[in-house]
Amino acid sequence: MISLKTLNAHIKSNNFTNLYLLHGEEDYLKKFYENKFKEKILSESMEMMNFDFYEGKSANPEAINDALQTVPFMSEKRLAIVKNSGLFATGRKDDSEKMAKVTENIPDTSILMFIEDNVDKRNSLYKKLSKIGVAEELNTPSEAELTDWVIKLFKPSEIVVSRAAASLIVRTVTADMLSIEKEVKKLESFKKKGEVLMPEDIEIICTKSLETRVFDLVDAVASKNISSALMMYKNLITLKESPIMILGLIYRQLRLIYLCSELAKMVSPAEIATSLNIKSFVVSNCIRQSKNFSKKTLLKAIDNCLKTDFNIKSGKISDVVGVEVLLIGASSS
Repeated sequence: MISLKTLNAHIKSNNFTNLYLLHGEEDYLKKFYENKFKEKILSESMEMMNFDFYEGKSANPEAINDALQTVPFMSEKRLAIVKNSGLFATGRKDDSEKMAKVTENIPDTSILMFIEDNVDKRNSLYKKLSKIGVAEELNTPSEAELTDWVIKLFKPSEIVVSRAAASLIVRTVTADMLSIEKEVKKLESFKKKGEVLMPEDIEIICTKSLETRVFDLVDAVASKNISSALMMYKNLITLKESPIMILGLIYRQLRLIYLCSELAKMVSPAEIATSLNIKSFVVSNCIRQSKNFSKKTLLKAIDNCLKTDFNIKSGKISDVVGVEVLLIGASSS
């Protein structure tokens, strides 16, 4: 499913190195591999005796080293996990240098795993670890990989899920894997064994991400459907979403529509997705939406987003009304 061959090979063979770093945006994957390592390395009866956990600034190099040098009790290995220590970012330079020295002398009987949200690849500890250990950046997989994963999630429930339905879930949630997994569980509770998952089930049950809701809002604007656009906006306000945040996402979506439509004249959608670092279905949707805008109208709408932002921040208009006026103007132009 996901190109993490080194980690998967170590887990499958039960043949581990003694130093790992898991980082990146995808919390689901970090938790998945953390649990897999604990499951494979620690015996259930001796887990408490052979497992050490450190988090935040309490991750002291001396204490971690002491734990690593301790012989495992009635087990082949002991495992130490250090989470969000800040040792791979700015602010703990001395401790990072001390930790780099610790990593040079980890005994064969110990495994040290760092799980970090923030990593600066210029950091001395990162450079050291990436040379002598395994450093994996766990980011959200591609749409195709996520679709395969969603289909796999549904298998135990025996609900019939087509690839199109799985893809729709990914496009509706368009967030992180934890959010997608949560929506799959909701759908499993809604449907019975052997039933077919339908698009309307996803529409009823799944919670759309803010990005998806704003995409739908821009779709309504592009279709000149003022009432629908305003209704969607008011629903977002009812859900306590920030008007400034909504404005920022509208601006981003309009800008993506413009960029995709212009780039589509020169390169393929796949190349656009790579160059803009967005998913392929986003490119397709932006190109589709661009057909409802003239280039002049689109550029004017982008400019009006910036003017609205300035007017709100300078106190000339309230944030709620400012975005509403923007939508009315964009829908009627």
